[in-house]
Amino acid sequence: MSESNQDDSDTDVCCVCNLFTSVEVHNIASVVFVKWVQFDKCEKWVHLMFCTQVRIVRRGDKFLCPHCATEE
Repeated sequence: MSESNQDDSDTDVCCVCNLFTSVEVHNIASVVFVKWVQFDKCEKWVHLMFCTQVRIVRRGDKFLCPHCATEE
C-alpha cells in the first residue's frame, strides 16, 4: 500500500519524519518496538530512538519538538 493511501491522520505520524514507521525500522530484519514520546508544547508525537537525539524522557522533563524549541 502506498503511503498516500494510508488512513493515517497527522496525529498518527511522527512530526519529524512524517511517517508512522520510521525508515530505519523498515531496514531492520527483526521485530522492533518503537517508543513514541509526545512533545509538551505542540502535543505532537516523535519516534524516540530514531527521530530525536533524546533517548530517555522522564516525568517532569520539558520536551520540545525542533519547531517549538526554535520559537522559544
